[in-house]
Amino acid sequence: MTDKKQLRKELITKRKKMTDEEFSKKSLRICNRLLNNSQYLKSKVIYCYYSVNKEVDLLPFIKQALEDEKIIAFPKVKGQNMDFFEVKSLEELEPGYFNIPEPPETTPAPKGDLIIVPGVAFSKKGERLGYGGGFYDRFLDEVWTHKNSLTAKELTSSGYQVGKEIIGTTVNTLLFAYLGGSILLFAYVQTQQYNLEIILNSKFLFQDVAIMLSGAIACLFTVPVSIRCVIRQIHHAASKTDHS
Repeated sequence: MTDKKQLRKELITKRKKMTDEEFSKKSLRICNRLLNNSQYLKSKVIYCYYSVNKEVDLLPFIKQALEDEKIIAFPKVKGQNMDFFEVKSLEELEPGYFNIPEPPETTPAPKGDLIIVPGVAFSKKGERLGYGGGFYDRFLDEVWTHKNSLTAKELTSSGYQVGKEIIGTTVNTLLFAYLGGSILLFAYVQTQQYNLEIILNSKFLFQDVAIMLSGAIACLFTVPVSIRCVIRQIHHAASKTDHS
């Protein structure tokens, strides 16, 4: 397996050998694809980067995004990490880490809807080979950790929704199973030429129907109430934790 450092060196050298015309055409093609992507169209806050060493040049994309009134943010390196700050114009950028243009620390960017990440190379599976500094690795780890962590409110809300779906599915399954079985029973009775009137008047059949209906009604009322009580207890415990 090729060493990462060696692979990184080979790919950067290969990229630098592109002519300016080839580089501009490929960058513009990528920018146009980004602008027509559904994720871009529904995004309000976009995290970008400033191209160096023939990374994909995002300037055409950024200029159009600003015209489309998107919020554009660039990273600013702070020690081993980086934060994103909003810019209204590319003229606000100033030389920063490794002389790469960075934004002023005036307006912290809101949470990004779309993050465009630079890199040496990417695989078709979305695997990324960076420059070895780990800045984006650490940043993206933090983003994913925050995204995948649920607050107590989100957790209980999700649990309640799942509970309602389970209850609805269970009751519907019972009802359809009983009706389906009844239809098959009636069909069998008809083929055997049994007296359907006698069967319909049977007290055992109506006892079964009554039990089924009472069970369904009990599920519809008691289970949601029980779930609601549990959710209130969780909220109460969560509020105690927040105040402690």
